[in-house]
Amino acid sequence: MSNKNKKTARPYPFSDAEAIQVCHVTHGMLAEDLTVFNDFEKRIDATFLTNWTAAIQAAIDFPQDGSFEADLELLKQNRDNAMGLALIHYARLMYFVRQAYPGNKEMHVVFGLGQLAKVRANGSKLSKFLGVVLENVNKHIAELTAPEVDYKPAQLAALTDKMTELQTAQRLYSAKRIEQRATTKERISLLRAMWEYQILVGKVAKIIFFDNYAKYKNYLLPKRAKKKED
Repeated sequence: MSNKNKKTARPYPFSDAEAIQVCHVTHGMLAEDLTVFNDFEKRIDATFLTNWTAAIQAAIDFPQDGSFEADLELLKQNRDNAMGLALIHYARLMYFVRQAYPGNKEMHVVFGLGQLAKVRANGSKLSKFLGVVLENVNKHIAELTAPEVDYKPAQLAALTDKMTELQTAQRLYSAKRIEQRATTKERISLLRAMWEYQILVGKVAKIIFFDNYAKYKNYLLPKRAKKKED
């Protein structure tokens, strides 16, 4: 695992909700056993409890990963719709390209022939592809709008509009994805800070309750997550 992944990975083998619940329960037990803990480890005191409460609450209050799902799905649908419409207008353009340059494969390639399969399923790549195509359309607009070809200005305007709509939809979708990743990273940071209290309490509990199995067991960390259906 890379250092980057280590920084963003959750420090427990179960869900965030379960981790927060574990901290809640341990915090409650610690409040009752605080004197015993403080006699051994001075850092674990009333301020420790207060700070842990704040850390737990910060993790609870921060937006959850799922809070972006609805927005992302809508933005993705808008982006996919824009891709579909842009592709329709590109196909129409290619009809006239073949009329303007019959049998001229080199010129067909200038307008993207043979390249679409690599970009059609990716909004960002498709947007860049169409940008290049439009540049070449404008370079060769005289040939395309010649009377015998008759690619109309309105058709070019429609293709331009659909590319612009795609660029906008892709930008909005990408921005939301970036926001989601940043939020997830910050949430994990808060959860890791909350869990650090749990780790320290667990380490100390193993020592001070070594001869008290009932107490010792209560402070043991859960080892695995509960099974959940996807």
